[in-house]
Amino acid sequence: IGGVPIPIIDEFQAGFEAGARAIDPDITVLATYVDQFGRQDSGGFSAPDIAADRARALFRRDADVVFAAAGQSGFGLFDVVVEEPEAAGRQLWTIGVDNDQWFQVDRDQQAHMLTSVVKRGDIAAFELVRAMLDTDERVVLRLGAADEVWRYSQQGDGLTPEMIGVLDQIVDDIEAGGIEIP
Repeated sequence: IGGVPIPIIDEFQAGFEAGARAIDPDITVLATYVDQFGRQDSGGFSAPDIAADRARALFRRDADVVFAAAGQSGFGLFDVVVEEPEAAGRQLWTIGVDNDQWFQVDRDQQAHMLTSVVKRGDIAAFELVRAMLDTDERVVLRLGAADEVWRYSQQGDGLTPEMIGVLDQIVDDIEAGGIEIP
């Protein structure tokens, strides 16, 4: 679930899809936006009720995992992931974003938190300041996995040791340049 269809959210979607297909090339990935019309008035990032409706619809279309890159709207899916498993007849999962959202949800919701994509703004800020100190010119940095500006959370019981091993190998391969993130 994206907040609005803008380039940075498209990058989140592309990365999620690439990761899912790296694990299962035949997987079906469903995508939607809180603000499907792309008004870009930031409403797509502050409407948890709409995100909850979008999450419910995805789970009812047989999604097993919902990842929301939608700011505060993303909090709307955490109640839904607790409500829907009984009707679905299977465990349902969510992936947090920006920080370790396992610490931001209640115990029932934690049982459905597979992982979180944690952005390391502290490292990005440090690298930017360091680059700015080296020049009088305008500085633009594009940082990624090799710069350790993002990680995944291992909180809770969602990820098995086998899954963690696979994910760690993928992260190592990305950092080494063997896998290019779209």
